[in-house]
Amino acid sequence: MSHEISENKYTGGQKLKYGRFSKDGSEYIVTRPDTPRPWYNRFGNSEYSVIISQTGGGFAVAGNSHQYLVNWYIPRYDEAGRFLYVRDDETGDFWSVGYAPVRKKLDHFECRHGLGWTTFVARRKSIECKMTVFVPLDGAVELWNVELTNLSKRKRKISVFPFVEWSIEDVPQGADDLVYAAHSDGDFEPATSSIVASYRYTTSYIFAKAFLTTDMKIKSWDVNRASFVGNGRTLANPLALERGKCTKTPAYAEISVGALSGAFSLKPKQSAEFTVMSGMADTKKKRTALRRRFFKDGASKRELARVKDFWTDINNNVEIRTPDKKFDRYVNRWLVRHVYTMGTTHAVRYLGKGFRNYMQDALGLLNIDPSESRRIILEAMKYQLTSGECLHRWSLSRMPHTPPAHVDPKIWLPLTTCFYIKNSNDFDILKHRERFHDSAQRASLLDRLYLILDKAWKELGPHGLSLIKRGDWNDSLDGMGRKGRGESVWMSMAVYWTLKEVAEIARKVGDKRRCNTLLKRADRLKTAINKYGWDGDWYLMGYTDEGKAVGSHRSEQGRMFLMPQTWAVLSGVVSSARQKKLFKAIESKLETEFGPLLIDKPLDKPDPSIGAITFLAKGMSENGPVYSHAASFGLCADAKAGRGNELYSGLLKILPYLHDPSVTLAEPFVMSNLYRPADVPRKYGATHRSWKTSTPNWVLRSVVEGLMGVCVNYDKLLINPTIPAGWKKCSIRRLIQGDTYEIKIINPQGVQSGVTEVWFDGKQQKGNRVPLALDGKTHQVKVVMGK
Repeated sequence: MSHEISENKYTGGQKLKYGRFSKDGSEYIVTRPDTPRPWYNRFGNSEYSVIISQTGGGFAVAGNSHQYLVNWYIPRYDEAGRFLYVRDDETGDFWSVGYAPVRKKLDHFECRHGLGWTTFVARRKSIECKMTVFVPLDGAVELWNVELTNLSKRKRKISVFPFVEWSIEDVPQGADDLVYAAHSDGDFEPATSSIVASYRYTTSYIFAKAFLTTDMKIKSWDVNRASFVGNGRTLANPLALERGKCTKTPAYAEISVGALSGAFSLKPKQSAEFTVMSGMADTKKKRTALRRRFFKDGASKRELARVKDFWTDINNNVEIRTPDKKFDRYVNRWLVRHVYTMGTTHAVRYLGKGFRNYMQDALGLLNIDPSESRRIILEAMKYQLTSGECLHRWSLSRMPHTPPAHVDPKIWLPLTTCFYIKNSNDFDILKHRERFHDSAQRASLLDRLYLILDKAWKELGPHGLSLIKRGDWNDSLDGMGRKGRGESVWMSMAVYWTLKEVAEIARKVGDKRRCNTLLKRADRLKTAINKYGWDGDWYLMGYTDEGKAVGSHRSEQGRMFLMPQTWAVLSGVVSSARQKKLFKAIESKLETEFGPLLIDKPLDKPDPSIGAITFLAKGMSENGPVYSHAASFGLCADAKAGRGNELYSGLLKILPYLHDPSVTLAEPFVMSNLYRPADVPRKYGATHRSWKTSTPNWVLRSVVEGLMGVCVNYDKLLINPTIPAGWKKCSIRRLIQGDTYEIKIINPQGVQSGVTEVWFDGKQQKGNRVPLALDGKTHQVKVVMGK
């Protein structure tokens, strides 16, 4: 079955294979298990998150401040995961609901990846099983709601075997799993009808405990992997399934699993329902309480309904309507979902939080739930050093924190904070005091913003530009500044932008002296950028320690980098004349059918003076692909420049659902970190990995604040849409500081930008500003575009 899409120049009229979106857009229905690579869904709450593939493979993580991998998984093989074996007890034939691990031919297969759940529907020889895996809105567990149906005309005896392979670790297992086994054990706990497995953290004196339980009558169980699987066998043909029962064997310093079995006798067309629960709970009392909560009187069904209602309610926070209904579906359902899941759960960033990426998660959440942005900002304060630097990455496991390695992480804290305050008008956050990561000393958030910019101002090189040290946003430019003289034009733009934003905050809190200082520094930096960073038709990436320009038309390789071009527009350092040259250069040298390249050509000659980028494979990571994160900055630049046609065109290029997954290899419902360039023709258009990218945060900004033009400015709305000239109307509903604003945009003259009239609750306003009502009610805004 194919996913029908309208023909356009980006797909060549191809039809997406392997599945389709559901009619209401809340699910992507995978109709065959042999996708080009595992297609994952990710969902969870702050305590527990699930990563699950279209075959049932995947893993879970539990904990908040510390993360545990609940079960073992090898991504390249899509093994193992959470499995439900089904056995016909009359014939001995058995199979698995998610296709894996048995991988027998099924008469019908569906994997319905939903916004916060995944449902498998599988049928073999007139036995059908439907299993929905989800994480409730709170609680460190996952639930499997299962419905087993006899579709035949005769009575059937059927056994089911829920299965999990434990890996109660906080770091990925190494090659020797016998070391892991020596610390683990497990047994059946009759009082809670649960398999309980534990892992001994001997250095921290902790027994981490996971459990598997069910509300069906348990026929047999196994905790010992060897007993369940048998000698010389795999999970595809475990001995327990051939026998039709488990052996009731515990594990002690052995590889442990969770395997339960139950039996059903079903009349023709009869169904049976049961629930399986897997999770983390370190005491019998907690496990008992979880069973009472989720197994009582249909509670698991109510919990699933709550999850679905939650994702419906999210659309009340932000929802667009345009002439492109499929675009609306992706933005409202899947883009918003990607941003929210990535920022508020551990389903994407599970073993650690990269400082720059987590800050950008907070930026994306401003358009959905600013309170979550606030939470992230306050959490990030804990990982700032007294020097002003911020950790590159903080760990949620036994792996060490990553110390400051690049110059840019620190700049994301003030930039994100400024945008948060603009959206929320919450100046009180600046008073929040927190300890530094390397000291008991406390400082307010406002003082930390000043500290960061003071440090950034001291770190200028020979041309008056920001030092690059061991790399900026582009981690792989780690050779340019090893000797302490290399400079980054992009970082200079980022610092300039942040100086301007923090200066405005300083002005609003009454610190005129600081405001003036920051503005003077911004002006000096802007002068240096335009004097030493401009290469004639575009901006340089920077200079090496030896003073050699990188990203110049004179460069031997890597003549043009995308990042400084887009940030020249976003930061406002570029003049209108140069801006036209920038966009012309991007279109002629970088643009592809998947979006703009990060660099005009991959660097293929090793050069330690530039860095690791010259040692990367062509078109991978930062070495010249369409790097989606950088391309999303380009979308925001198009929006700021009023280029509505280019903005919409760029969105269609980067969004995944319009590309053939046989080419991209990726899930059509979630964004990937890159598309491979044509330098390796066989891999042209292929993606690398999905989900783990800051791209959706900026894409959502480009839609809400760019395309729809709805920007919150403290206590006012600034409305300046940037839409394609062919759109005659569109609209957006957005929750802002407790009010709901329903904004209708009319474009009678067919322009791409420009506003002639703004009406608020029936009254025409001066200019394009609308005062926020702050009354908790719904308000109507009409915007008329024109020249």
